[in-house]
Amino acid sequence: MTSNAADGSYGDNLDTAYDLMYAGRPDVATLPSFCRSIGPDASTVLEFGIGNGRLAIPMAESGFHVTGIDTSQSMIDTLRARAGDLPVTAIKADFRNQSTDDVFDLALILTNTLFMLETIDDKRRTLAQARGRLRVNGHLVVETYDPHVYLERPSPFSVTLPLGPSMLLTDTVIVDRLKQMV
Repeated sequence: MTSNAADGSYGDNLDTAYDLMYAGRPDVATLPSFCRSIGPDASTVLEFGIGNGRLAIPMAESGFHVTGIDTSQSMIDTLRARAGDLPVTAIKADFRNQSTDDVFDLALILTNTLFMLETIDDKRRTLAQARGRLRVNGHLVVETYDPHVYLERPSPFSVTLPLGPSMLLTDTVIVDRLKQMV
């Protein structure tokens, strides 16, 4: 199954497994205090790829007003059900080209969100969208990984992880060394 962040299929296909895929990661607990440390007076956050609220909800519980953009209606529906009365707003849109007219103290592009975009132009447009939505002296937080870790491995390679009693995640990585793409 091929999933694409731009058309929402990534989130729609993974909605039921998403929390299991990221279970135990420390970012849920550490993100609010990290954001508070870089923006002590920050109150508004724009999250690109808000998904089911895995990170937005702890941010809102910590006092931030979170607006997020995602293409997956399934993930947004899950987020809205989970968020209840918390200050979380979800916008269904393709964040490469559209976000919101509001401005924010912080913009977040976390986990693998930037790498779900296929081209360098998509990445540039997304970063420009984030920059354009920040207040003066606002902060952009981009979480990434070191692609050299993958470039040094044989291609393709797969990793299979048990997510539950009847669910496995198989992650296949294809490395194109000439294009320097993973």
